[in-house]
Amino acid sequence: GVSAAFGAPMGSVLFAIEEGTSHMNPSIMMKLFVSCSLAALVSRLFSSSKAHFGQLGTSVPVSFGKFGSMDYDLRELFFFTILALIGGTAGSLFNAMNKKLTQWRKRHIPSTGFKRLMEVLAVDFLIVSILFWIPVLATGGKPVEFEGDKLNHTLKLYWQTGTSAMSSLFHEEKKFNEGYLLIFALLNFELSCLTYGLGVPSGLFVPSLLTGAAYGRLMGQWVDYYCSQHTVANAGVYALIGAVANLAGTARITISLAMILMEATGNASFSLPIFYTVMVAKWTGDALGCITKKGIYDMHIIELKHVPLLEQAPEKELVMIQVREVMARNPVTFEAVETIGKILDTLENTGHNCFPVLFPGTRRLAGLMRRSVLHRLLERALEHEILQDPTGELRLLPPIRYEDVAFKPFKFETYEQLRVELEPTYLQHRLDLRPYINRNGYQMPKHASVASCFHLFRKLGLRHLPIVASNGDLCGIVTRKDLILCEEDHVHFPDPDGANPDDDDSCSTEDDSFRADSVSGISDLAEDQEMAAAGQSQRMIPREKSYFTQDSGFFGGGGM
Repeated sequence: GVSAAFGAPMGSVLFAIEEGTSHMNPSIMMKLFVSCSLAALVSRLFSSSKAHFGQLGTSVPVSFGKFGSMDYDLRELFFFTILALIGGTAGSLFNAMNKKLTQWRKRHIPSTGFKRLMEVLAVDFLIVSILFWIPVLATGGKPVEFEGDKLNHTLKLYWQTGTSAMSSLFHEEKKFNEGYLLIFALLNFELSCLTYGLGVPSGLFVPSLLTGAAYGRLMGQWVDYYCSQHTVANAGVYALIGAVANLAGTARITISLAMILMEATGNASFSLPIFYTVMVAKWTGDALGCITKKGIYDMHIIELKHVPLLEQAPEKELVMIQVREVMARNPVTFEAVETIGKILDTLENTGHNCFPVLFPGTRRLAGLMRRSVLHRLLERALEHEILQDPTGELRLLPPIRYEDVAFKPFKFETYEQLRVELEPTYLQHRLDLRPYINRNGYQMPKHASVASCFHLFRKLGLRHLPIVASNGDLCGIVTRKDLILCEEDHVHFPDPDGANPDDDDSCSTEDDSFRADSVSGISDLAEDQEMAAAGQSQRMIPREKSYFTQDSGFFGGGGM
C-alpha cells in the first residue's frame, strides 16, 4: 500500500522490515521487494493513463511534487531541530490521546454493527461541517467559489484533499495567513486523532504529514520574516521538514520514512536534513515515555490488539525475570501413543496450534506436533491403515510419508465431518505419533532469563517454546503473547526485596501456589537435590526402542 501510494518501493520494503516483521531472512526480503515493485508499477501505470495508457511516468496517487531549490544553510539545522522537537512531542501527545480514545471505543462501540456505523456517520458529519464552515465564516458568510482566485489560498487548504493541501504547503510561493494556518494545523491534528481507528480506512501517513507540513510552513514563514539574512531555505522546505518530524514522532519510524520521502521528492541531495530530523524526532518521542512509550503502529498492534508481534529488543526488566514466571503451566499435551477420541476432542475444544508430546507414563518431553499435522493424520488414518488396536502391543505399521500429506489440502474443514468419517468404532483405536513428532524443536530450561527467550523467538521466528526442568520433564510452554503480556504486566517483575527461599522449585502440574525465585535465591542444596532427583528419574525411565527402521521424514528423522 505504501509503495503504491508514494511510488517508493525501496522505502516500502524498509517500512515493512522496520514495522511489520519480527523475523527477517533474505527470502522474505525478496518477496517484499517483488511485491512492492509490482505495486509501484501498477500504481504508476494507472496514474499515468490520462496521457496514454502504458506510458509510465512519475505520477503517483500521493505526490509531493518536485522542489525547485532545496538549498539550506548550516545554521538552519537549529530551526530543523526545533521542528524535530515539536514533531516528537506532538507525536507523543497524538499517540496518548488516540490510545485513550481507542480504549473508549473498545469498551462502548463494537467492531461491527449499528453503533459502529453511526459513529462513522457522526464523525464524518462533524469533520465536513467544521471544514466547510470555517472558510465560509472567514469570508463573512458570502457565497464563495473554490475555483479561481476569489477564495484565499490559505482558506483553500480546508477544502482541498490531503495530497493537494500538502502540495500547496510545499510549493506555494505566496505567504499563507498565519492565523488560519495555525488553526488548520491544530484542527488537522485533532481530527486525525479522532479518525485514526474509526470504522473507515482513514490512514495515518497523509494526515500526519499534512499536520507537520502546516506548522513547518508556519515556522518557515516566521524564519523568513525575522532571519531572512541568515537563511537560504524557502518556507516549502520547512514544510517538508515539519512533515517528516511529525510522522517520525508519531510512528517512530526512521530509515524507511527517510527513504520514502527521498523517493517521493526525487531529491537524494536533501537526505542529511531528513535523516537528522527523523532521528531527533524519534529520540524526542522515545524520551517522552511518561506520555507514551511506543509508536502509533506498535501501540495499536501490540498493546491494544495484542497481536503477537515482537519488538526488536526486550524491555530491560526482562533480564531479571525467569521464564517459569511467565510460562503457561499445565499445557495441553498428548502422549506418544494416543487414542483417536482424545485427539479429536482436544482439537475441537482448544485453539492451540501446537501440542507438546510426552513419553508414555512420564512428563518427559518427546517433541512437538502441529495441529495441521494431526488433522491430516486423522484424515488419512484409514486410507493408510496406521490405526493401532485399542489394546495390546503396538504393531509394526509403515508410517505415512511426509510427501503424501504435507502439501495436500484438508479433506474435511470441520472436525464434525472428520468425526463422521472416522465413525464411533474407531474412536478407541490408538495412533502412534512418534514417527511424526518434531524432535528438532527448541526448548529452554525453566531458570533461563525471559530476555534470552525473547531473543530466541525474535531471531528464529518461533511461535511456541517448551520449558523443561533439568531432568527433561515438561514444566510449561511460552508463546509470543506471553512475552508481550510480560512486557506490559509489571506484576510479573521480580520483587526488589529478594526471593523467598521457601518457594517450591518443582514442575508439578498440581502446584498452583507457585511463586518465583530470583536466580540468587536458589540455594546450592536445593540445586543439588534437584540434580540428584533428575538423575534418578532419568535412570528409572528406560530409553525406548524404535519401532521403525525408517522415519516418516516429517521432522528430522531418527528413532525414539
